[in-house]
Amino acid sequence: MTQTNQSINVTYRGEPIAHIPQATDRAIRMEELKRLIGLSKTTIYEMIKNGEFDPGFLIGKRARGWYLSTAISWLESRKQGGAV
Repeated sequence: MTQTNQSINVTYRGEPIAHIPQATDRAIRMEELKRLIGLSKTTIYEMIKNGEFDPGFLIGKRARGWYLSTAISWLESRKQGGAV
């Protein structure tokens, strides 16, 4: 994990929707992932099944997490013409 003073501004249709400090990476759960990328749980799991989204990692017996940086990278790739 690298400490840095940079930050990321996430936009949707040209409007800022989040300002995320990039000082540290952290794990996020499904509810936060859904809010951040704007997709339903069903769509996310379907994309994982099809190899279109990172499967994340287990943080408990039934709990799954994703790194915030992974979700942000996925969002950034959508800006550059990637299809959902």
